[in-house]
Amino acid sequence: IPVHSLTVNQLQQIESVSSKGAQVQENGAQCYGALGGTVSLQLMDDFSGIHRYQVKAKNVTVLSGGKKQQPVIMRKDRSSFLPSNGTFWIHNLSRNDSGEYRLQTFDSNGKLTENRTLQLLVQGKCFYQVIFEVIYKNI
Repeated sequence: IPVHSLTVNQLQQIESVSSKGAQVQENGAQCYGALGGTVSLQLMDDFSGIHRYQVKAKNVTVLSGGKKQQPVIMRKDRSSFLPSNGTFWIHNLSRNDSGEYRLQTFDSNGKLTENRTLQLLVQGKCFYQVIFEVIYKNI
């Protein structure tokens, strides 16, 4: 299954880079994932200095953690997270994964310090996957 990457570096303006992914450079940007594939979201460069953070999808927390707390991944069977480089992966994408994703960070007083969003749109199978399936079925 092809991996579609999305870099969410400061969630500023989105700029398409190739069929493998896009770079997001604007809050509220849109990204696309292939049905059944994987999307990679680089939420920040490094989460180690963040007192507390959470990522919500459709207002449901899917990731949380902080400086003194191990990351808690709500969908462990379908997602993973690497705090040292700020990358959050969603695997085996379904149409239900489409929607708004919100990253919120908080200081030691619980005050919201960042609030960034992106729209994930999961679409039909990737072209390369369809071609592979057609070739495989005809062998």
